[in-house]
Amino acid sequence: MSMIIMKSIFIVILFTQADQLTADLTTERSNSQKIDTERSMLDRQNKELQAKLSEAEAHLKTRTKAAMQALESKIANLEEQLDAEARSVQSMASPSNCIISLIHFLARWHKNSFLV
Repeated sequence: MSMIIMKSIFIVILFTQADQLTADLTTERSNSQKIDTERSMLDRQNKELQAKLSEAEAHLKTRTKAAMQALESKIANLEEQLDAEARSVQSMASPSNCIISLIHFLARWHKNSFLV
């Protein structure tokens, strides 16, 4: 084979390889761009979900605090009622007053136990 034919074949092979490398590079750039777009979308979704989580945690904390305050208030009210009843029972002079006061106390307690 002559040297010119061999050089021509070699040049054709080089151009074919260059075309293949150019096609591969274009494919890789396209894939890289798709990945970058997906990463940006996932980052945005992650930020949105983190904001929603923070909002939900704050809302839960507020509700829990309000429920605790309501329960503490109810406990304080019941303690005051118990103290008042104890003072009432202690201040009774006769056994008949004791029985009447006890009946009133039990009636109020029974009524309040259904309200809880």
